[in-house]
Amino acid sequence: MQSIDAKHYLELKKQFPKTVLIDVREQYEVDEKRIKESIHIPMKEIENHLFAIQDKDHIVIACRSGGRAKEVARYLSSLGYKNVYYFITFIEDWEKEGLHVEKGVRKKFTLENYVLFYLSLFILIPSILGLHHPNWLYVPIVIASLLMINALLKRSLFQYFKRKP
Repeated sequence: MQSIDAKHYLELKKQFPKTVLIDVREQYEVDEKRIKESIHIPMKEIENHLFAIQDKDHIVIACRSGGRAKEVARYLSSLGYKNVYYFITFIEDWEKEGLHVEKGVRKKFTLENYVLFYLSLFILIPSILGLHHPNWLYVPIVIASLLMINALLKRSLFQYFKRKP
């Protein structure tokens, strides 16, 4: 187990392409900023993901300031892993040292979230308008019925062609 900085990591990566970089920070930290080529495995889950590093030549562990990385590197070394390194470089130094950093990784809305949001609007607005005029109450009933029929038909079509949905 050895310490490493970003400059030496980049040299190691060039020399040994099967080098893996594991980010052991929590999800909310990774969502703010992450090294592009890193694999995110939170510190508390590292023992459940040992299969991901079994065939790697060198293992480099990163966190925000080095404390968790050192602890995980010590743990992996105790399990018999060779060539384990931990970052001594702080997250703020990663970009300065030449690592490709992504900021604001977390996506606010997925396509599924947009679809669900707009469908709920299509149902909610006519329902509210239906309080003032009863004919508007038919719109959400029709939309909900069409969505249910569509879901049932898609399911039955996938089953008919024996494909997974």
